[in-house]
Amino acid sequence: ATIGHDYIANLEELQSVKEMLEPHMLKISLAQQTRLNGSLAAIQTRLWYVFPEIRVRAGLSRLRSRGLKTSQYLLSNTLKIEEANLAINWFINALEVLLEQSTKVVGIPTHSPARLIWVGFRKLTPQDKKLLSFKDEPPPWQFAVSIDFNRKSDPSVMEKIKQSIESKTAKLKCKAHNRAAHIFLFGTSVHGFEIQLEVCCNEFGAIVSKALNLNFEEAKVIIKK
Repeated sequence: ATIGHDYIANLEELQSVKEMLEPHMLKISLAQQTRLNGSLAAIQTRLWYVFPEIRVRAGLSRLRSRGLKTSQYLLSNTLKIEEANLAINWFINALEVLLEQSTKVVGIPTHSPARLIWVGFRKLTPQDKKLLSFKDEPPPWQFAVSIDFNRKSDPSVMEKIKQSIESKTAKLKCKAHNRAAHIFLFGTSVHGFEIQLEVCCNEFGAIVSKALNLNFEEAKVIIKK
């Protein structure tokens, strides 16, 4: 938690120094980031020794990946303050998930547990798979289409479906939050699948749904701040 928040402060410092055009201070910030990356690498060794649970190990892997991608994004682009904050918040979200999974494993509650309600057996959702995956989700500023079918499908057909969706939605961005949509196709095969949208707000969700000829009220839409 301490190193994670030091990393957040370093990302914020990188953006501020870049805005002020201070080459000397930028070098100092980059050196500090190198030290923090080394600390995260050391923590990974210790964490893998202590935690056999895949959710915790995958969480740290995603955190390290986001740290590198976010710093590269901040350094290689001239960003508005909203765009920089979006990138830094992406790293913060990964840290929050990692801390939640770690404390849950060792039995340390970070908040009052919600009352359990029986809803019956259910299928594995894209969100379940994301928590178990070492491969991180795309950045919030980047459009993405993900396909996850249970049965093996013709790659050429899958590619055509993906291209069709991209042609309709890839250039769409929320004007209020400057974020792109993440679209998930999941189900049995190309002959029977569902579409789930992950967007920043209801207004943008309605725009993406319309582009895909989906009824927004009936569509599977997840609002991710």
